[in-house]
Amino acid sequence: MVHAEESKIVINIRKYIEKKNALVFYNELYDVSSILEEEQFTASNGWLDRWKKRYGIRKLKICEEKLSAEKALPELENFK
Repeated sequence: MVHAEESKIVINIRKYIEKKNALVFYNELYDVSSILEEEQFTASNGWLDRWKKRYGIRKLKICEEKLSAEKALPELENFK
């Protein structure tokens, strides 16, 4: 149970950092002073989720499965 809670905290921190970075990039690309306040970019959670889906960005869990495949084919070690 503790691991699940820690995982949620880490995900929330990552989302916060990603949204802040998106705002920084937006402000560098556009002259924010000339944009009306209601039209300014906000980097909401929905925007972030849609952006990740659009570009195929997702969280991957890295497993050690590749090690078993490497041991099964030792002749590939000398392959160049």
